[in-house]
Amino acid sequence: MLALLRTRHHISRKTTTFLGVLSIAFLVSLYLGFAYHRHALNPKDQLTPTVGQMLQALKSATAPDEFTGVVPLWADILSSLRLLGVGFGLAQIAIQLIRRKPIDTMEWLSLFLVVAAGAATMLTDDPRFVLVKPSVIYAIVGVVMLKPGWLNRYLPDIAKVVAPDVAVVVGFAWAGLMFLSAAVNAFVALTCDVATWALVMPVFGIVSKVVVFLLGFSAIRLTAGRRIRAMPAAEREALLNSTGWRDHSQPQARSA
Repeated sequence: MLALLRTRHHISRKTTTFLGVLSIAFLVSLYLGFAYHRHALNPKDQLTPTVGQMLQALKSATAPDEFTGVVPLWADILSSLRLLGVGFGLAQIAIQLIRRKPIDTMEWLSLFLVVAAGAATMLTDDPRFVLVKPSVIYAIVGVVMLKPGWLNRYLPDIAKVVAPDVAVVVGFAWAGLMFLSAAVNAFVALTCDVATWALVMPVFGIVSKVVVFLLGFSAIRLTAGRRIRAMPAAEREALLNSTGWRDHSQPQARSA
């Protein structure tokens, strides 16, 4: 038995996936059995909710409040994300200050907007301000993103050398998305009820940002790849070595 355990065999991806799914199914079955057993003994038990109780709680969390129209689930998620944003922003700036590295304008702006917007929400306690506030934030971020080349510092070295002009265009596309988001949010906030705003804006915000990110990433990657392949061999090798790209690609080539 010990010799069998010490034997190293390559486990296929299908096997690991199956074992992972099997483990999760076992844990879920174990929990459900334990939960139903506890509720059979005590129907008022709240420590281990059953599937029916979970679905009922989810229905209550996604139903708009009859007085304010706010969906509790979205409100809790936005509040949690706001707190996480403040924490990550403070941590990032603190680390860079400790390392004595320059802090980019976008980082200061992100921290300021998160803190200022949260404080303004608590001070005004006005539901309409909560709805229109994202438009102000989007507009400010869009103005900052109009600075050419702001995206370059977030790119790998090889992309900074080969495709900085494409990164500038992608940066302007992000600025355009911010202005568009500001306009859409203001329109929905002023013409629709709170429930519609709570449903439309999170979906629009996530989908639009994912689309722009994927299109921008693809444009930079495809353009950089095409330009690198078009270079003379000596120039291409010098570029790969100077940016450290050759060092990253060699282990992958050896493992393949």
